[in-house]
Amino acid sequence: MTNTTTSALRAEHARWSQETFGNVGPIGPLKHLSKEALEAAQNPADLSEWADIIMLTWDAQRRAGITDEQLMQAVAEKLAINKARKWPKPCDGEPREHVRGESNNAQPAEPVAFVDPQALRNFKNKKSHREWMWAGTTPGEGLIPVFCAPPAASPDIAKLVEGMFVSVDVSTCDADAGNRYFGTVSAVQEHNIAKNGVMLLVEDAQPNFVADAAPVVPDAVHVARAALDYIDALPADVVASLPAMPGFDRDWAEAVLSGRQAAQDNWIPCSERMPDKSSGHRVCVYTPEQHDAMTYRFVPASLFAAVCTTATHWFYIEPPAQEDGQR
Repeated sequence: MTNTTTSALRAEHARWSQETFGNVGPIGPLKHLSKEALEAAQNPADLSEWADIIMLTWDAQRRAGITDEQLMQAVAEKLAINKARKWPKPCDGEPREHVRGESNNAQPAEPVAFVDPQALRNFKNKKSHREWMWAGTTPGEGLIPVFCAPPAASPDIAKLVEGMFVSVDVSTCDADAGNRYFGTVSAVQEHNIAKNGVMLLVEDAQPNFVADAAPVVPDAVHVARAALDYIDALPADVVASLPAMPGFDRDWAEAVLSGRQAAQDNWIPCSERMPDKSSGHRVCVYTPEQHDAMTYRFVPASLFAAVCTTATHWFYIEPPAQEDGQR
């Protein structure tokens, strides 16, 4: 086909388009062009699809007021730009965009959305009012890729959390549930055993609670006397019916008061650590809010967490020292 024939055909198409669609802009033809391009991708050997693409390109160019000379100049300039760009490896059947940014390690774009050819034909034939697209990197049988994007980059955790306002739970039992410190993340550091391998440094953390003054914890001698007073106040028939005093240790109390066992003053705050439930030891528990008779309790370490939820201090009870000849 000669240039004269091409010019005549373009002129005839322009007259028909103007009479049929009127004085509209280039947006409509360009949107229509995207649909025809997808149909041509489905069947590249169909010349009628190529013809639609050419006519829509002519129409959009004319309606945008762009001359052939302007268009060819823009093509020459863009070709020079594309030659200077870096491009990913070719992949047959997939679009390729130039590598963006400074990095030479950019990964090629991969399909992330697909269209059903039948849905596209229904839309073109006005049998439906929308196109259906599937997101994901695994296309179903017969689906056409319509959008590609590079793989998502791993998030920079430091940039995400630095400056974030966070809280830290510092509660140790039911009595102080809800106690937290609030502050701003000032830095992120690597940490081998932390989740995701990072540790957050919180700046100027402030509590949402007022710490109670440290209680005056009685010494072990005071505890031993109180324990014996309570045990001795129990009816004799109750004591006689029990093989051992559950909850209290008479032997320990008598050993402390007689000096056969050192009076321990090593109370451990529950806020520092809790008894090892697998230790097999009994513990003395201090609960100042309880009734006088229950201020001091003697329980197995294995039951501490269950029965001493409001305790503040505790210590392990060591077996009383046995006198020579006793086993």
